[in-house]
Amino acid sequence: MKASEIARKLKAQGWYIYQHGTRHDKWRHNKYKNGKMSILIPRHKSEELSPGVQAEILAAMNEIE
Repeated sequence: MKASEIARKLKAQGWYIYQHGTRHDKWRHNKYKNGKMSILIPRHKSEELSPGVQAEILAAMNEIE
């Protein structure tokens, strides 16, 4: 899955960009770890995410549901 696809899914679920970085963006959701933790999404939108990164992001998204 590409970073742009993940970003679309995060936005649809209510996540927002908390901080822009040079290589990653930090995304937060008010229900994820009481709004104090963020997840990192790589900024290279067209490249495929590694399976480990993808699994961590999807796990965070599943915590919200």
